Amino acid sequence: MQIREIGEFGLIQRLKKRTRFSDPSVVKGIGDDCAVVKICDDQLLLITCDLLLEGVHFNLTYTDSYHLGKKALAVNLSDIAAMGGNPRFYLVSLGLPPALSLAFVEGLYQGMEEMAKKYKLSLVGGNISSSRKILLDITLCGESQPRETVYRDGARAGDAIFVTGTLGDSSLGLTVLKSGSKVKDTPALRKLAEKHLSPQPRVREGRFIAAHHLATAMIDISDGLVSDLNHILEESRRGAEIWIEKLPLSPQVMKYSHIYRKNYIDLALAGGEDYELLFTVPQERLKKFSRLSRQVSLPVTMIGKITGEKGKIHLIKNDGEPYLLRREGFRHF
Repeated sequence: MQIREIGEFGLIQRLKKRTRFSDPSVVKGIGDDCAVVKICDDQLLLITCDLLLEGVHFNLTYTDSYHLGKKALAVNLSDIAAMGGNPRFYLVSLGLPPALSLAFVEGLYQGMEEMAKKYKLSLVGGNISSSRKILLDITLCGESQPRETVYRDGARAGDAIFVTGTLGDSSLGLTVLKSGSKVKDTPALRKLAEKHLSPQPRVREGRFIAAHHLATAMIDISDGLVSDLNHILEESRRGAEIWIEKLPLSPQVMKYSHIYRKNYIDLALAGGEDYELLFTVPQERLKKFSRLSRQVSLPVTMIGKITGEKGKIHLIKNDGEPYLLRREGFRHF
């Protein structure tokens, strides 16, 4: 059997079944945005790692080292945000071609340092090796309190489904960059490109949601709304309804998607790399959530509800008819 036959998540599930934890301090292993380890009674350590590989996650034709550094740290910060945690320390492992310029590496670290300063992170170590292609792998550690940590497995039937921000911008931004369009000449296109090259993790929003005990489950949107919602449903053993007309779309996506021959609904459902938060709120907390989110201008939209139909996602239009998704989220294999 080849890896492509079972795919990335099939492989993860096989590896998960082989994993056994004898250490009682391990609260959560494979199956969430971060590993969670108990440090003491009132503190948890959150650990995540993500790698960016040239030719798979980025292309030097339209990605400079400064933006690559920012994005590498941002995607890890997004994992901490999805747990409601507070990021603290990071390590960097690099695979670099020997002929790569020193200026490229300096730009890479400039981008990381800018993100680190914004979120008060400390670089505490790492590793460097020669490589045929550029590989950037970051391990990020954060902290949270046990009662404030949000996992993927808490969603229950009747919970409302929310997302932060807008959907589809990053995917359309990638299409714009690949097309060779002169994004610098058009502010709207430049904004779409920036959403892909330099995503902004929702750390503040994740902390707010967790600190006020508003969500039953949460995840960040990296592979696409439907794909990542499936992770919540799998861990929570539930189903979902998504209301197509409620999906939050930016003016840029609405204006330019047809120009680049993209369906804006499919972009929102399966585009990927938006790094927004997807979370569920129980009915009894909706009034509290609405009141608090208005007070702090939390950029959220309710897009559906959790159902008891295990593993099923129904995409529903206003007229009650089902919506047929014509593309899938990102798949590595």
